[in-house]
Amino acid sequence: MARYLGMLAHTAKEWDRGVGDFELALDVNEELEAWPYLAWTRYEYACFLVDPGRDALRAEELAHLARSKVDELGMHWLSERSDALLTRLG
Repeated sequence: MARYLGMLAHTAKEWDRGVGDFELALDVNEELEAWPYLAWTRYEYACFLVDPGRDALRAEELAHLARSKVDELGMHWLSERSDALLTRLG
């Protein structure tokens, strides 16, 4: 649920709220070992951080972390999105 709240905060441009929501989602997904959700959360959080130009370094780190797990999980559509985001980040 926290990932969706983070995505909603992104849409509403509520940057401070979104950070808390995404951080919570990362923690819960990792604790539950919910690897597909963790990969999606990392990707969405990276997109969130890139949009306002807030933290490109953290966004790149998250995009790389998302990308590292998706092939193993067979989430090829997310690998393409992650690659595109990494290209955007330079």
